[in-house]
Amino acid sequence: MIKLLTNVTVIILLSSLFVIAQKKQTDRDFDGLKGAVKSVVTERADLKKSSGKMFESKRKQQEAITYDSGGNRLTWKTYDYLTGTLFDSVVYNRVNGQKVAMYEDVKNSNKIVQLIASPNEKSSELSNSRYSQTLKYKYDLEGKITEEAWFQSDGTLWLR
Repeated sequence: MIKLLTNVTVIILLSSLFVIAQKKQTDRDFDGLKGAVKSVVTERADLKKSSGKMFESKRKQQEAITYDSGGNRLTWKTYDYLTGTLFDSVVYNRVNGQKVAMYEDVKNSNKIVQLIASPNEKSSELSNSRYSQTLKYKYDLEGKITEEAWFQSDGTLWLR
């Protein structure tokens, strides 16, 4: 009986260690990619009809994402769907071990949205000029991302 209890205890401890040591999901995994993908480019082309024949219009870039060797997102660029010109650019990095994002200023005359901070949201943390947002994740027991939250550099919640 003692041998059986010892074996059961060892199995439970080993199972617990496996769950604790579970590898966390990378950005590349979360994006549904397999293998050592370094970059993904998404293009758009419209199907048009002329003189009774179908043809594909000129392709325009919609999105470009790059990853490091560990599967962490390095850059995320989006492009205007009409013109294919750069619309938004985000560079990801680590500051003090924490994943952060820096929005790069993109000059685009088609851009109609500008992010501004709410005057009602105050934070005790000082703003950090090294990044725009901090990314925080929650994981399940299998290491898969269950929640992603973006916080402004002053600590206020921006997106969840």
